[in-house]
Amino acid sequence: MICIDSISFSFECSHTVLEQISCQIEPGHCLAILGNNGVGKSTLLKCIARIYRPQQGRITINGAELNSLSNRQLAQLLAYVPQHSNAPHMMVFDAVLLGRRPYIQWDSTSRDRQIVSALLEQFQLTSYSARYLNALSGGERQKVFLARAMAQQPQFLLLDEPTNNLDPRNQHEILRYLQELARQQQIGIAVVLHDLNLAIRYCDRFVLMKDAAIYRQGGPEIITPQTIKDVYGISAEIIEHQGARLIVPQMDHITKAADDAKTTANHH
Repeated sequence: MICIDSISFSFECSHTVLEQISCQIEPGHCLAILGNNGVGKSTLLKCIARIYRPQQGRITINGAELNSLSNRQLAQLLAYVPQHSNAPHMMVFDAVLLGRRPYIQWDSTSRDRQIVSALLEQFQLTSYSARYLNALSGGERQKVFLARAMAQQPQFLLLDEPTNNLDPRNQHEILRYLQELARQQQIGIAVVLHDLNLAIRYCDRFVLMKDAAIYRQGGPEIITPQTIKDVYGISAEIIEHQGARLIVPQMDHITKAADDAKTTANHH
């Protein structure tokens, strides 16, 4: 598992972005990282992916210190899909093949190409394999980047808002795929989401962040109207519908919050 132990992070000459964060990413589970904009969700993923290095605390993967791993070792254990990725002038097949780099010695093998072809079929991208990545829509590119991450055959998968630019059908398809991936292949998944209803439908572990720290973490039982109000500042009702929990915001509260924000802006 990935163990995050009391990490803190801040940018130079900036306020603290993460403060004493401790949590775990366990095999076979899908962890949703939730909270308002600017609370440090994406920064937490980047610390785990070793893009940023915390000033305090430690991160271990399967007992090994994160900083003790070579780039190749880390890429074989962990794949990271950022919120925004550049779309180079590269064919889709080659873009997904890049995910095999941690395993390629001199040149790609027939096995590498077979893995890529299987992933393109799985993500319904086979017809796009000879198209250029920068000619695809945002949602199509997002699926390519996820396929590239899976080409690494990681034990852990980090995704920053993977449903951005996707229509509702593809949002559910991608998250259902991640849910099944965690359960069937025992991959540990951490995903930053803004849609609470998608989170409670497809994830089984939750970290709720507020003011650069973890407000609460645990299973579905921690998603309550009080927790939502404390973290997001809105009132909501949780109802059961056909065996699923649904979060329904109270519109009068949202309207009042918007009016208060407009009033404050006018005063300034």
